[in-house]
Amino acid sequence: LDHVLNIGGYRKGKPFILIETIWGGWGGTSQHDGNDFCTPPFLNGGNQPCEANEELEPIMYNQYGYLPDREGAGKYRGSVALVREWKFTGDEAVLQLRTDRQKYETYGLYGGKNGAPSESFINPDTENRPIGKITMNLKKGDVYRLITAGAGGWGDPLERDPELVLKDVRDEKVSVKRAREAYGVIINEAAMEVNIAGTEKLRKQIEGK
Repeated sequence: LDHVLNIGGYRKGKPFILIETIWGGWGGTSQHDGNDFCTPPFLNGGNQPCEANEELEPIMYNQYGYLPDREGAGKYRGSVALVREWKFTGDEAVLQLRTDRQKYETYGLYGGKNGAPSESFINPDTENRPIGKITMNLKKGDVYRLITAGAGGWGDPLERDPELVLKDVRDEKVSVKRAREAYGVIINEAAMEVNIAGTEKLRKQIEGK
């Protein structure tokens, strides 16, 4: 479990509470990439639409989606990271937060690389105050941003199918730069296709270092 958040307070004179549990993705396995996101299985929960939360609670989502280049590279990569940011639109509330994997990265196996650590911030564009496990008061306009940890990869990234790397680039989960640096895959951005000869040459150069 990557992230548990509770917000409690009053909205238009009536009490409210918001509970969020964000489950990170899975690591790569010997057979396939890690699932990019999963709901907590022990909660029998689902991915609540942002609009539903905004209707019920005094928050407004600024961003919710994948954050590229934070997966653990591998023959089968780990899950990419998720970024979720909202603004508190009420007058006052109490925030209770617990996040994990900020200090210790998710680890790769059999040559796979570690995923990037998680990050949490209050008012990232002004204070940019990192937080992990905290209870604090919220005031109107406060912004909270969560970046989940990327999951660890399995196997040597240089053995990853270049077409899978290309698919991740098309899906905006991996940048062209990271495709080259982490996987040794050269992608022609104009045609959005793999430079096969260039990729083979680059991988041999990396393996020879």
